[in-house]
Amino acid sequence: MSLTTVKGSSQVLAIDNTGGGVSLTVPDADGPASAKMCTIGPLETGPIRFTTDPDVTVTTSRGHLIAIGSTIEIWGDTDMRNFRAIRTTGTSGAAEVTYER
Repeated sequence: MSLTTVKGSSQVLAIDNTGGGVSLTVPDADGPASAKMCTIGPLETGPIRFTTDPDVTVTTSRGHLIAIGSTIEIWGDTDMRNFRAIRTTGTSGAAEVTYER
């Protein structure tokens, strides 16, 4: 499958300790579900946990643990919209996000 970057959709994601987790801003430039996947990372500053399960509340001890330097790929509109992340230490995580279709 060949993907192209959704123009103007890149963002810097700051992952702090917001209750319930930080979400993505999925672009709708070409209508619903215009992005097919996104790449988050590499994670630059602090480790995080994330989930795409809408029935799970991400916490500092619940969710997939991601180390500094790691990259995450999220596929599908539903999983991108359900993405939630939280930092696991006193340092917030930061990562570039690029959406593709």
